[in-house]
Amino acid sequence: MRRHAGAARFVGLAIAASAGCILLVSTASPTSAQLATKASHSRHLTQCSPSDLTATAVLTPVGNASSALAGAIAFANHSSSACTLRGVPNVTVVNPGGQAIGVSQAPDFVRHTPRVTVPASPSSARLPDAGTSITWSVWTCAKSSFALVVKFAGWSGSITVPYGSTASYAGTPCAGGQASLYVGPVVRIAAPS
Repeated sequence: MRRHAGAARFVGLAIAASAGCILLVSTASPTSAQLATKASHSRHLTQCSPSDLTATAVLTPVGNASSALAGAIAFANHSSSACTLRGVPNVTVVNPGGQAIGVSQAPDFVRHTPRVTVPASPSSARLPDAGTSITWSVWTCAKSSFALVVKFAGWSGSITVPYGSTASYAGTPCAGGQASLYVGPVVRIAAPS
């Protein structure tokens, strides 16, 4: 199938945080001037490191099917300086003991991802400022039976994001099986309205 210029092009996602929920919404493509201004500003900022960020997994069953979860990993910058994130992170699924679970991350076909500025927010009342969408197919693991290990390109470390209270989990171990994990590029989270 041949694509025509302007038809079916990626316009990005914004994640709106409101009342503990994450909502994925489409956003319009920015103008060239807006992109140039953002690029100029973000060039002067350093890449966020794992120690700058806190992360939360916000997931829900798709269509009330327990075998398909979708949602986001949301990031807040608790440091005193703004920093940037870019691209699609590598996400590994681990059990409560930290051992990898056999889940394959689908290949990323997004080529041009903007740098996302994550403002400094050292207060404890901070809201997430950036996030990446995640979706599973054929997923059978219970809440609290797994965590997500997130690593962006250029990071020497990672962030572990539990889904529920993994420390006290005593149910059926998460096996992963034939599951595939789809991860989107990091985007700016829209402020709640």
